[in-house]
Amino acid sequence: MWKRIKKFWYFTLGVITLPITTLVALGKLFASWYKNSKRLVRILLLSLVGAFVALIATAFIVDYIDDIQRQRRLEQSHGTHYISQVLEQHTFYNKPSKMYNHKTQSYVIDTLDHIFQYQLSDTIVIYTDIRRHDYNSKRGFLNIKSGEVIVPARDYRKAWHFSEGLAAVVKENKVGFINTQGEVVIPFIFDYAESTEYLWDFGYMFYNGYSIMTDSSCKFGIINKAGQWVVEPQYDRITGIDEYGFRKVELDGKYGLMKSDGTLVYNVDYDEVTVYDGDNIVLAKNGRKWKENSRGQVTAKNLFDSTSPLIIYALNADGDYDTILTPYVAYQVCDRYGVMDSQTGEILCPALFTDIEIVGKELFEVSSDEADIPYSLYLTSNDLRKMR
Repeated sequence: MWKRIKKFWYFTLGVITLPITTLVALGKLFASWYKNSKRLVRILLLSLVGAFVALIATAFIVDYIDDIQRQRRLEQSHGTHYISQVLEQHTFYNKPSKMYNHKTQSYVIDTLDHIFQYQLSDTIVIYTDIRRHDYNSKRGFLNIKSGEVIVPARDYRKAWHFSEGLAAVVKENKVGFINTQGEVVIPFIFDYAESTEYLWDFGYMFYNGYSIMTDSSCKFGIINKAGQWVVEPQYDRITGIDEYGFRKVELDGKYGLMKSDGTLVYNVDYDEVTVYDGDNIVLAKNGRKWKENSRGQVTAKNLFDSTSPLIIYALNADGDYDTILTPYVAYQVCDRYGVMDSQTGEILCPALFTDIEIVGKELFEVSSDEADIPYSLYLTSNDLRKMR
């Protein structure tokens, strides 16, 4: 529309200006005629000014109407996500999303960014008011079956899903637990560990009446539903319950395994503890790796992560290097290496070294970062066997 008005203006300007210019030029040549034409010239000039003023006013009106229409278009919902039978999320072009309740025919949440649903069967879910990675974002709880907001996203900076009727929330950097009515059951007496935010398997969630908890020094322990410590905070990390009911424990780079209530199954002095199923547990310690069942019986010895051949490079008469394949391989356990006879499967030494090379028929160069072992050392195959 505005383009058409501008075209009309250019046309009008040309139609009016040309006669006026012509009349002025003729008036200079024919003074007497110009006297008689003054009235007509004034009328044409006033018409030109009036047309210009009208055009400016029209332009303002058109722009104002366009702005209103554009704003209305932006405020209209451009997407709908169905959350449940009673709830749907409306998204907008220039405003935060909202949550609409069909029962009440009203918006129950006016500022909505994201919904966290732990399982498809969940009735109560967590939602955030603004971008969930923003430090200023808040968490709330929503019943997606009834459409009721249990806890508005107002007070809690972090929140975890309900487990055994309780959900952990963070307020002023303290952890407490609420029930499904939003009431505080375990007060905010525990310190939230910021360093745990990157841990994908971390969560203050109860299992068989026990949950992980942290203290002001970011040490991990276990509490019960009364908010009491059953395992004092002393570990660098305790994971959530795995599918077999175990928690992995870490302290000073060593690992152990505990039950949900904090009872240790394996002490925290292993290089690796991995539960493959309830009756197959792989352990690594002092350069060795093996498998046990749930009764502590060894079911497989001399496990390793990978192997690589040990090759001797010998200089020949032509000045080139020949490769001599030896019967030995370097095998890896965690981040250390040992030596094994590839033909007999004999373990010459545990995986204690950061690097191993063979430099002669029965001579090996080993490296280590342990304080009691020289960084580089030459050992024979008999020397290695003495380490078993």
